[in-house]
Amino acid sequence: MNEKIWRFIQIGTVILWGITIYLWVALNFPYLIIILAALHIGEAVNIGPKVGTRHGYSTMSSVVLTLIFGFTWWLPVKKGII
Repeated sequence: MNEKIWRFIQIGTVILWGITIYLWVALNFPYLIIILAALHIGEAVNIGPKVGTRHGYSTMSSVVLTLIFGFTWWLPVKKGII
């Protein structure tokens, strides 16, 4: 996949965060945001900083980008697409 497709997928990730926050706040349905946050925290602890620092990103920016975008950030970086 090329960079434009990955950017489109990353926009979808941000939209997913928005939907889960809406469900949590408006409908008192926190389960999706808990799952999404747990997945992204797991990635931010295990793989995001390793991949990011290997490719010239700081540890802090790697963690933040992984928390926001998850694998849609670190996988293209790892493959050299972004």
